[in-house]
Amino acid sequence: MNNSLYPNDWPTIAREVKAANDWRCIACDKQCRRPGEFWLGWEYELTCAHLCQDYEADAVCVAALCVACHLRHDAPLSWWARRRRERVRRRLAGQLALALNASLNV
Repeated sequence: MNNSLYPNDWPTIAREVKAANDWRCIACDKQCRRPGEFWLGWEYELTCAHLCQDYEADAVCVAALCVACHLRHDAPLSWWARRRRERVRRRLAGQLALALNASLNV
């Protein structure tokens, strides 16, 4: 989690989103642990997920997801972001991208 992408009152916002959903995951409807309840394990933790992954938009779309659903939601987006960062890193290092499917005229 990159804290610089989140507003200073993010803990309050996240708690309000979770409370508005009655501490249930909107994807699988699992009842998750409320603040102060006995810790049952990571699978019962409710998180606040960015659905659109655009942290700088005027209106940010977030939802209450359990940890498993949050990871499932972020998996394809995380892969794409890692690939993009790797391409930028290589380009800045001076490496050229080659089209592997192109035929070479030697």
